[in-house]
Amino acid sequence: MRIVDSDLWEIYDLRIGRVYWRANLGQCPQDSGGSLVDWALAQRGHWAAVVEKSGGIFGITDNLRSFPILYTLKGDLLVSSTPTPLMGEIDSPRLDTISASEFLESGYLLGSQSLIAGVSSVTAGTVTNLQSGEVVDSYRMPTEYEESDAEPLDYMQYFYEVILQQFEPLALSGRQLVVPLSGGADSRLILLALKEVGASNVFTFTYGVPGSPEVWISQQVAKSAGYQWRGIELNRAKVHKLWLQPQTGDFLGATWSGEALPHIQDWYALHELKTDSKVDKDAVILPGHTIVGNEHDDELILSGQLSIRGVADLITTHHFNQRGKTKVTELPPSLQNKIRQFLDEEWDLGNPARNSQALVELNLITRQARYINNSMRGYEHFGYDWALPMLTADSWETWLAGPRALHTADRRHYIDFINRKFERIFGSDVDYFMPRAGKIELERKRRIKTVLGAVGLLNLLTNLARIRTERHHPMAFEALAGKLTQREFEMKLLRGYRTLGIYSELFIANEWVPGQRVVPEG
Repeated sequence: MRIVDSDLWEIYDLRIGRVYWRANLGQCPQDSGGSLVDWALAQRGHWAAVVEKSGGIFGITDNLRSFPILYTLKGDLLVSSTPTPLMGEIDSPRLDTISASEFLESGYLLGSQSLIAGVSSVTAGTVTNLQSGEVVDSYRMPTEYEESDAEPLDYMQYFYEVILQQFEPLALSGRQLVVPLSGGADSRLILLALKEVGASNVFTFTYGVPGSPEVWISQQVAKSAGYQWRGIELNRAKVHKLWLQPQTGDFLGATWSGEALPHIQDWYALHELKTDSKVDKDAVILPGHTIVGNEHDDELILSGQLSIRGVADLITTHHFNQRGKTKVTELPPSLQNKIRQFLDEEWDLGNPARNSQALVELNLITRQARYINNSMRGYEHFGYDWALPMLTADSWETWLAGPRALHTADRRHYIDFINRKFERIFGSDVDYFMPRAGKIELERKRRIKTVLGAVGLLNLLTNLARIRTERHHPMAFEALAGKLTQREFEMKLLRGYRTLGIYSELFIANEWVPGQRVVPEG
């Protein structure tokens, strides 16, 4: 076995075996005994590990998959946490065309395959035998937790206290902590926690097009908390011009994971922060990624009225809709089989509560772990450290063991608790940013959808609203659509594409930026 990017790993000889360890912020592995799962459960921080012992060689990731583990069984066992160096060790690397067809529907992959033929990936929160490719065990999956019978707001206070414990070491480190503010609940919770644990060296920033309400709200939130703030204006013309520069290809090559689209939302803002003298060179970025809010279509699942086919269509609409697909039968056959396999293994028609947890699990190991959390590669590319205090093992376990009432798609108790706490601590009732549709009360929204669906207008109005947002996005996403003209971009939107679906097509064809040479050819 050879680790290709060995300069990023450390080696420890522990009771569990020889451990090749990748972590951030100086986190060291715990030397505990027991099974591989017992050992993984004892670890803290953000990490990935390859364990070599008498029973074999095993890849293990933390639950958020802080670092990918890619491996190939062709010839010698090669392992890497970064795909580009691994491709350099493979003779004539090729695109996995089946994986590519699935990737185009979502921007990330379901399962252990990667976009590189013959290269597999360790799924988040699993122990995988790298010599056979077999998943030996998994841990901290949502379906393993029993929900508390506590009152929602009482439990929120308990969860909040656990969150504070995750922020204390960061505050004590003395390093500058940089917070991307969105104006929503998650970044507001970060500021609350930082203030309560006594963090003083804090810098916040927000980015958006001129006139974005999110920018104004974020500025007021930072002002109320007493932290310095910078607004980064996303001028579409400037963003587009910078995106088409050759160095953007280097960024894509450094930040893709081999199985998901590079997470480019922060790209322009990070580029600007590198030239800001107020931002320390060794700053730690604290994005709002969280265990909270991975539920979707909860009321439908808990009703127990959906058939297996209906659930498969629901998964398609939520995860695999980047080219406008809404039915599982519209997807590539290989992806249909993966969804059906997931349902065969996880779905229990007589247990709606468990089924809701199963959908959370699917979201966590795919979109959250593979795409959202991959934003950390961008921070690393620009030379920054990062931490995800709301996705640590303790945060994860506490939230998933919370009462049923907390686990709703609208996060109402979570948001209410944070807004009240913010007003009490900072003496300021700052408006909460939410898209217009999100401010409609849940039951009223359900009635509106029912009426619109009955008259055949729901899909039409939903698509029109989506297209209106995506063609002139508050984050200027349309400026990152490669060399597509505005008309070409809008025509794809009219055909049902989402912006990420457009990005995915450009990326897989190595046409996202001029001179891009990232994805292997088919």
